[in-house]
Amino acid sequence: MRRFLLAGVVCAAALGLFVAASPAKTTWTLTELGMGTTFSAAIDINDRAQVVGYRSTTRGSQAFLWEDGEVQDLGTLSGDSASVAIAVNNRGQVAGVSLTDPTFGPNHAFIWEDGVMRPLGTLGGGASAAFAINDRGEVVGTSSLAGGASHAFVWKNGVMTDLGTLGGSSSGAFAINAHGQVIGGSSTATGETHPFLWENGKMIDLGTLGGAFSSASAISDDGTVVGSSEVVPGGGLHAFRWRDGTMTDLGTFGAQFSNGVAVGKHGEALVNSYNATSGDARAFLWNKGRSTDLGNLGVPNTQALAMSERDQVVGTSWPSPTTTQAFVWERGVMTALPTPTGVFSAADRINSHDQIIGSITDPHVGTRAVLWTR
Repeated sequence: MRRFLLAGVVCAAALGLFVAASPAKTTWTLTELGMGTTFSAAIDINDRAQVVGYRSTTRGSQAFLWEDGEVQDLGTLSGDSASVAIAVNNRGQVAGVSLTDPTFGPNHAFIWEDGVMRPLGTLGGGASAAFAINDRGEVVGTSSLAGGASHAFVWKNGVMTDLGTLGGSSSGAFAINAHGQVIGGSSTATGETHPFLWENGKMIDLGTLGGAFSSASAISDDGTVVGSSEVVPGGGLHAFRWRDGTMTDLGTFGAQFSNGVAVGKHGEALVNSYNATSGDARAFLWNKGRSTDLGNLGVPNTQALAMSERDQVVGTSWPSPTTTQAFVWERGVMTALPTPTGVFSAADRINSHDQIIGSITDPHVGTRAVLWTR
């Protein structure tokens, strides 16, 4: 499931349309989620095709749940304040963050189920944020302490547990798998930033590829972690795959930098590579030491954003930063997802049933959350 701070949730818009080079083998259908507003963002989707995110209203940003053509505002933790839904599990439980005061009071993490939004509390400070939820209803995120620092937490059955740090002052949890394994990042006693894996009450330092900074992006149900790490202090980032105590450098695929963004059911790593000099970007699927270039839609650049348990990949491909087209890649073929003429599109998440969420942006109308199905 997904993870964002309230102040940092950004809809992947500013995109554009062009024609795919490869013909689609099946037909995809675009559905606008009908938010009735000039801005809406779909952030997560579960296998029941329940979509969560946020939309603009006269009261500010409001968390929503969309299901079967109907949209429901989830409310806030304090009257006319703002809220954002970040993640939804297959039980329909929603995790997110809401302001606790209409005059921009502190964020508090929440869980929503059966029509009721409940605050998760904090670790003694004034603020908290939820980033992910698994099917057991366990929520992870970050909370401030009474002294001002922030620590990663896991919330379960009404209890918020401080996960601690790797010796430094701060940490944050970003994702949790079906077995309750948590990944995040923490400062160390020497001032470095390392990713961690937390399980059974213990925080494990995943280390780096040689530099001082490393970060984790995703974890699979078998405990495989992907992310990016410096190879030398202050140097460029390389994608990594961590499993069973070993961090593997996945390389940069001929570019200057790379980042692991998602991990498949069998430990496959989804990687984006970037060339800072040319501005080119490419996406790869790495598995057992071999990499597959996902290609493009007849234009130079591709960025992958998510993958399904069936190794379907979604993202964007573009000839320039302001002209980008949503795509789905499966069985070696990249297909442009239908987008109205003159409108920009982005695909952000895919579930296990050929349902993709994203956004379309019309410069004259605004940005709207959408769903592609077939």
